[in-house]
Amino acid sequence: MLKGVLPKPDGSELADSVIAEYFRKSRAETVALTGFDGKLSRRQELLELIESMGMEKRQIEQELKLFMGGGGACGK
Repeated sequence: MLKGVLPKPDGSELADSVIAEYFRKSRAETVALTGFDGKLSRRQELLELIESMGMEKRQIEQELKLFMGGGGACGK
């Protein structure tokens, strides 16, 4: 990576940290997100899906624990 050149967004934790460091000083101005409606909508869909899947995962884990009598770990 070249100094002063931001990485292409790839979803990695490294890109997150580099971008966060680059923009660590927040600006008081607001930025219009023109052209990002589709991406923002998809982000919201993903957040809702992740939340729903997390609840389903926890429900299955709770059912397993009840089935096992509150015991410890289980195999597949």
